[in-house]
Amino acid sequence: MKKNYETGHAKNVENFSKLNEIVISFGGKYAPSDVRLQPSNLNAVKTAAVAALETVNVANPPFLQALSRRETAFDGIPKLASRALAIAETLHLDPATINALKELVRKLYGRRAAPKKVVPQNPDAEVTGKEHKYISVSQLSFDQRIEHFSQFVDVLAAEPAYQPAEQDLRVDSFSSRLAEMRASNTVVTQVSIPLANARNNRNTILYAPLTGLVDVALDVKKYVRAAFGDKSIEYTEIKGIEFTRPKS
Repeated sequence: MKKNYETGHAKNVENFSKLNEIVISFGGKYAPSDVRLQPSNLNAVKTAAVAALETVNVANPPFLQALSRRETAFDGIPKLASRALAIAETLHLDPATINALKELVRKLYGRRAAPKKVVPQNPDAEVTGKEHKYISVSQLSFDQRIEHFSQFVDVLAAEPAYQPAEQDLRVDSFSSRLAEMRASNTVVTQVSIPLANARNNRNTILYAPLTGLVDVALDVKKYVRAAFGDKSIEYTEIKGIEFTRPKS
């Protein structure tokens, strides 16, 4: 979710608190029959929304830290593999081994084995520059990168002749990097779960139909306009308070 969306959630809650304070100041004149719009429910919605935002705020830093650690663990792996491949080529290993290493390096870089395949959107139409779509062959998900590098290390480990002097290109160094990659990726998965749950809960509290903060707020504004009139002081106080929903 983009940062401006996160800011938008907080703004909705801030504006709801403002709306709540204003309508409560109307006293007994503010008397909706719909329990959703009554002061007790407005206070409950505000309390739940504030708590939901805080839960997201607490869950977000560990996730961002885990992402940063994973980025560090994966950084430079394709270049290391390329250097190891170059060393292997100087050893004149079996062509099948070299080809396997080359293929894995290609995958680590996310390069295509062949030109993009063009598929017309309309099978009966001619393929033009505008009327087609490309088949995605990206293999750069973190799980896939781990698998490709693991296979690369296995191929090198099976070659007794591969004993480079460079410490960072040795099989044991690669194995350590592979372990770091796996561990960092696991942590990201673990910390992403509470964050996803917190965001889902926040979205329900803020955006659920009828009962969510935004729908309740908009209906409060409608009620005040209907009860006091669109030219009234009461409606003038709240009509400029805005509420938005995240774009899909």
